[in-house]
Amino acid sequence: MKKTVIISCLMLAACGTIFSGTGQEINFDSNEKGVEIFIDGVRACSTPCTYEVDRSISDLDIVAKKKGFRNQHVTLRSNFNKMAVLNLTFLTSWTTDLAFGGVWEYKRNNVYIDMEKLSKQNAALDNFAPNIRRFALFGYDEMKIEAAKNTSGEYISSLAAITKKDDAELIAIINQSSNEVELAHKLTGIE
Repeated sequence: MKKTVIISCLMLAACGTIFSGTGQEINFDSNEKGVEIFIDGVRACSTPCTYEVDRSISDLDIVAKKKGFRNQHVTLRSNFNKMAVLNLTFLTSWTTDLAFGGVWEYKRNNVYIDMEKLSKQNAALDNFAPNIRRFALFGYDEMKIEAAKNTSGEYISSLAAITKKDDAELIAIINQSSNEVELAHKLTGIE
């Protein structure tokens, strides 16, 4: 009877889940206090803070926002949890860890974000950034045609008006961009 209980416990044991849990606390701090932290588009907390995330195979997209500062983007990579190696006993252990996220962990527990103050010109650009990105995404083909001819047509002139960049600079940026997303990122300073 004792052997049956021990074997049953071992079969259900999931080392990654037991030793590391299904969640992971991430500490956030920044050079500015009160920076809002968004994880995968959902507001999580304001710095300095600690937030528990569910472990998953998916990376976490973190955006730090504060008025008067440039938004900062950080990606937390999901990695294999070394504790899950102890699951060499039974397949059910692996299944449990996979189902509850115990087989994964995020590489860092602490995230420090260096916020960059916006100049007045950059602050104005940040206010228009969603419109600039939208314009770049939807007008990319037409702008690419105009830029290939090295002329400033309706689309490049309109883009120049909202970005406050000159036509020649925009033509160079458009010609160097391999797709609409890359163009949108270049125009709004996303790296």
